[in-house]
Amino acid sequence: MVFAAARRRVFGSLTVQSPLSRLLLLCAIVVAVHLGIVLLKSGFEPSAVVEPPVDISQLPLKFGNWEGEPIELDERIFARTGAKSYADRVYRAEGQLPVTLHSAMFYKYDQAVIHLPDLCFRAQDWQLESQRSMSLRLDDQTSITAVLGIWRKANERLMVLYWYQLDKQVILSRLDLAKARFFMTRKQWPPMVKFLLQTPIDSEEKAEARLKTIAEHVGRWALENVNPVEQTDAAGAIEHADSATVVDQTESSRR
Repeated sequence: MVFAAARRRVFGSLTVQSPLSRLLLLCAIVVAVHLGIVLLKSGFEPSAVVEPPVDISQLPLKFGNWEGEPIELDERIFARTGAKSYADRVYRAEGQLPVTLHSAMFYKYDQAVIHLPDLCFRAQDWQLESQRSMSLRLDDQTSITAVLGIWRKANERLMVLYWYQLDKQVILSRLDLAKARFFMTRKQWPPMVKFLLQTPIDSEEKAEARLKTIAEHVGRWALENVNPVEQTDAAGAIEHADSATVVDQTESSRR
């Protein structure tokens, strides 16, 4: 009886008693939902992207004992991706199967994440055998997580590794973009860079090692050359590189 009376006092105080109270509660819910939608939408596009001094098209052709050569992408395909620039390479090393790399740089982040590789592979009749995450070490303080998958079509098997790099974060969905927008309190943003690597499978262990080697090289290069937009001084102020060009993404600049 005592517990029942206490429960009635507690939960009774939370019960909406009047039409006015119900209306106020409904208004609060509507406002909260609206603010959530605004937050998510604001996470898709940055207000300003800083054009890096080094473009992704300058991605090196040599990493260690791996030698690369450019692959020309059909301009019609490139135009449909919405990317600002790209670099496609095939890397070879003695005694190793080749590793093919597709990389692209985006100023409009939302255009990047709508072209996830999983969708593209399925559209070309590839079947996913397995998929898991892989940790990539970019420097002494930075590790990122990429997506590693094995795909099959007829008798052909490929191992594929991909990620979208935004500063030191990996973006794989619009929700990731919204979270990055919320937690990264910056006024100017770096471009988003997409990396997609694939290699034929002789053995899964060897294929994974090849992808990891090239992936860590290109991820480290992007971190050092594409992403360093802002530095925080001792007082917490944000300083921007003088040589950087700001690409304004706001509606007023497009008018």
